[in-house]
Amino acid sequence: MNRLLEKGPLVKGVNKTGGYTNICCGLGVDKDVPVRVAAYVVPVLQLSEQFPSAEIELYTATKFSARLNGLNRTDAERNAAVIKEYFNLIQDRLRVTRSPVGLGELDPFTANRLSLLNDWTRLLKNLAPTKVLDFANRRSGDDSLRYMGAHVLYMWDRVDISPDLFITDRRKAPESLLMVGGPAEKIFYDARRTICDALPIDYTRLTDQVFTEIGRKPPYIPIADEPTILSGKKGSRISYENLVGFPDPDVRRDALYLLASLSEALTFSDVEQIRKKGIKFDWQREALAASCAILKEIIGQLES
Repeated sequence: MNRLLEKGPLVKGVNKTGGYTNICCGLGVDKDVPVRVAAYVVPVLQLSEQFPSAEIELYTATKFSARLNGLNRTDAERNAAVIKEYFNLIQDRLRVTRSPVGLGELDPFTANRLSLLNDWTRLLKNLAPTKVLDFANRRSGDDSLRYMGAHVLYMWDRVDISPDLFITDRRKAPESLLMVGGPAEKIFYDARRTICDALPIDYTRLTDQVFTEIGRKPPYIPIADEPTILSGKKGSRISYENLVGFPDPDVRRDALYLLASLSEALTFSDVEQIRKKGIKFDWQREALAASCAILKEIIGQLES
């Protein structure tokens, strides 16, 4: 990105002496890739300014997401590849990875991993808050609970298990890890805390969590008629009018932060004014149109 929004309420309450070795953000995949998914990068990069020595990682839970969101493996892998290329074109400091294994996929640790997730599913049924169980029951029942449990393995939570059971391409735990997620991730955090509170903890590791204003609706799951990357490459519904004028306020918020982060003209205060009062001045319109042109150029470069 050309610049970052100055510090604002996208990131709150992060003040750690000594910093973090890793700052991570996780994403799922769906049938298409929303243009606004790149908004998830904005608070992560804000944090990377605060902790400049940290390694920045984003990973896609490709194989779990495929199973739980009704995708075939080919489409899930394609969309994960699109996300990776999209993010790398926006900011080359990011390290974007995909989960090496998924539910039921054979690797040397499959049996132990599935056994662990089944144990955690039973644990969640007995101990999880009602809102976690209701969330799972509205979706895929036990499979959703397993997916919630798998977040412990994606996010290197401090459960005392073999490193081989974690579902990332890293074989060693980060020394100190900060996970970044939007409001929609809080339900998974509640499940993770339920599991971690019930299990022996490895206190040599540290996983912290921060929530941002981006992603009140998961930015990797398109809602009806939302501009997406694949549809954007076919025609072009990608315009600042379609993004910041979209009917859903959560999509508008994410899109506005994304466009502002690509602009040399817009500040965080400008974003707040546009959110509250709409576009009132020609220079705001011109700045958003210029950012949208950058975004369209990036998307036009995608090869996946």
